[in-house]
Amino acid sequence: MAIQLLRADLQSLRHYAAATGLIFYPCAVSMGLMLWSTPNTALLARFGVAAFFCLAFSLGLALTGRALPFKLVRRLYGGLLLLLLGVYTFSLGFHYRLYGQLFGVPTLYSILESTSTEASEYLRSVTRPDVLGFAVVLVIPLLFATRPLQGWFAGSARYRLFNGLVGVSLLVGTAWFTLPKPNLQSHNPWLFIYKGVEESLAQRTLIKSAYANIYRGTPISAHANSAETVTHILVIGESTTSRHMSLYGYGRQTTPRLDSMRDSLNIVADACSSRGNTTEALKEMLSFATRERPELLFQRPNLIQLMNSAGFRTYWLSNQQKVGNSDSWSEILSSSANERAFVNRRGWTDGISLDDVLLPELTRVLGDSASRRFIVMHLLGTHTAYALRYPSSFKKFDSQQDIPSEVLRQNTGLRRLSINSPVAQFNDYDNAVLYNDHIVASILAAVKGMLRASVTYLSDHGEALGEVDGFVTHVDGPAPKQVYQIPMFFFTTPQFSTDASSEIQALQQNLGKPFQSDQLIHTLLDLYGIVHPYPQPERSLASRQFTAVSRFCDTLTAAR
Repeated sequence: MAIQLLRADLQSLRHYAAATGLIFYPCAVSMGLMLWSTPNTALLARFGVAAFFCLAFSLGLALTGRALPFKLVRRLYGGLLLLLLGVYTFSLGFHYRLYGQLFGVPTLYSILESTSTEASEYLRSVTRPDVLGFAVVLVIPLLFATRPLQGWFAGSARYRLFNGLVGVSLLVGTAWFTLPKPNLQSHNPWLFIYKGVEESLAQRTLIKSAYANIYRGTPISAHANSAETVTHILVIGESTTSRHMSLYGYGRQTTPRLDSMRDSLNIVADACSSRGNTTEALKEMLSFATRERPELLFQRPNLIQLMNSAGFRTYWLSNQQKVGNSDSWSEILSSSANERAFVNRRGWTDGISLDDVLLPELTRVLGDSASRRFIVMHLLGTHTAYALRYPSSFKKFDSQQDIPSEVLRQNTGLRRLSINSPVAQFNDYDNAVLYNDHIVASILAAVKGMLRASVTYLSDHGEALGEVDGFVTHVDGPAPKQVYQIPMFFFTTPQFSTDASSEIQALQQNLGKPFQSDQLIHTLLDLYGIVHPYPQPERSLASRQFTAVSRFCDTLTAAR
């Protein structure tokens, strides 16, 4: 009798393991697709933790289903579970084959925002045999599991109360720990959909409210003082501090391509962001809002609106999310652009969307028929997690060489985001800067042969790597000065420099003066020769009247 009970218990354990494995299957597919597309040791460490919690949640679902009363209820539970797993896995494969990325909050947001007509038109346009075939292949293992899984849930259950208590405890405990951590819940289909839909609905409310308050005043009166064909590109970097660029004297050669172009660049020697996070920085870079007068964001037109009024065709090309916890203002500020392309559908928490995906988009835009173009390119740059921001071919720095020893002593990990050591952090960040150099230089190369063109590059804010008191990452508020120190430079073709000689001369005279990024809109409008109702020449680097202002970053402590 005891042997029979033991055998029955072992059989139950095998069934539990099989049921848990099947429920875990979409999580494994999600992680497997990412590792297949971009093998990365940083992902392996993240996935180990995420897989543990996804397995625990899957076991909770299996135990809870086994504890339900009545055979019919358990059978329905098993069938619904399989149906949802199949739909999710199919959608995952379909999206991945189509875009080369897993879906994220922007995908859910787009689904919620789409009408039935838009959705059907979209599906007709993207459905291809290879896409459908790939998605179906991923679902096949679940089809083979239908009968045994249904039989398991339909069978009589021993220890029902115990199963229920443990199952619910696992579900609640795992969800409580996982939901606040995007890199953990993003691979769990149940928690991802719950959290993603919740966030998408919140984003929709926020964005609609912002749309209602964005400038809708009197018709915008702006015009260009020249009708010549011209292209202007504004490249906005992410989390890149000038302190880690050899272009600014950093000990490691992290910007070799830009270094070689130094003589053709007008480099701002001392630039700081007005804010320490992306959302607030973008608001003040692309509008007349400042740290002191944030309300001007809603009282005056933004840069895109002014360029539209001046007769330019405007474009927004972004490798950041369209929406998300810290991305919604990208959607709002870009809404006035004539064309938009958001190529990152996963985000930055654990997704890999390298910035070179923007280069084909730039080539496409430069090949259109518009005579006057204004293009904003928003990079993912050197955002955390740093190891996910560059391909393996750019892994140049992998030792402690050239890292100041006093920095490593200070970097105690008190606020470190990465599980890596301080040495690995510095190496990953510098490799990301090296790749960023490649991207920005490639953008410059794309316009170098044009007759009239300009490229302006700056980062939204900087980043701290533990150089002061072990502080790592960025924050909008008191922080090490590195969080605000940013690179900024201008590239102009010879003919454009001749046409705008007065502005270029003024710019070159002001390159050594302290600059804050909430003065950017004045600088660009003057450089581009845009006449508008809100001139403030004292805030423009392209004006001889430019006057340095008191900056927030000058109140902060910088590393030696």
